[in-house]
Amino acid sequence: MTDIKNLCSDIACGRPAAGERALVHCITNPISIKQCADTVLCAGARPILAEHPLEAAEITETAAALMLNTGNITDARMRSITISAQTANKNNIPFILDVVGISCSRLRKEYIEKMRKDRSYVPENYRVYSFYTSDEDKKKELDELCVKWNAY
Repeated sequence: MTDIKNLCSDIACGRPAAGERALVHCITNPISIKQCADTVLCAGARPILAEHPLEAAEITETAAALMLNTGNITDARMRSITISAQTANKNNIPFILDVVGISCSRLRKEYIEKMRKDRSYVPENYRVYSFYTSDEDKKKELDELCVKWNAY
């Protein structure tokens, strides 16, 4: 969560008007939703954890930053992540893409690869945040992908 906290701290000090706390839009999963909200609050920003595809663009447009997480992926969450990433990129809103499980399923790997290739989703300088596994081979695979994608 260090990168999220650093991003939130940077945003809280920069983008919002004086006296305002930055809004950070998080699309995550039920497993980490409380931890994400608490991290954003601790960094001095305001979290909104909204993932409905019909409100994703509108909420992202009002945010100072966006945090995306592919853990516990669903069709609706994938649509929302795509919409929010495109909106953030179009509006120069910084975001973190947490590629949880990328080496565990073809669905996630292909979805992230599609996002990476289409620059309307993910800008050249996006940041891959983390990978949760105890499997050293899977960690190595992600590291190799991140180096290949210039994500570190």
